[in-house]
Amino acid sequence: MAEQKDTPSATNSRDARIVTFRWHPNELLDVNEFKPTQIYGFCKTNDNLVCLVRDKDEERFTLLGGGIEDGETPEQALVREFREEAQFEPKNIKLLGSVEVIVEEEGKPTAKTQHKFADSNDYLNQSN
Repeated sequence: MAEQKDTPSATNSRDARIVTFRWHPNELLDVNEFKPTQIYGFCKTNDNLVCLVRDKDEERFTLLGGGIEDGETPEQALVREFREEAQFEPKNIKLLGSVEVIVEEEGKPTAKTQHKFADSNDYLNQSN
């Protein structure tokens, strides 16, 4: 991986673990070093409304997305999640960036994953 840039990051301590999140704008991380595990899509209407979904049995709303299944590319997972959660297929998908998630226990990294975020402007036309 390239030398670490001034990348925004946050750290959260839970139990004996330290979890660090690093944002990499417009960047795909090396899949050999960071297995992509989740994909989320930011989608807006022509009127600049954001598409959100409600988690099952939850009161909160989230971006469309979820886990990447075995053999699926992040883009294929995003399209599948949009179909499942919002019943439409995004077309103009562009990468916003990746979140690198590093979990450390006793000072040693135990897991490295990435979550990708994409943008699509092809939601339902509000004038119809």
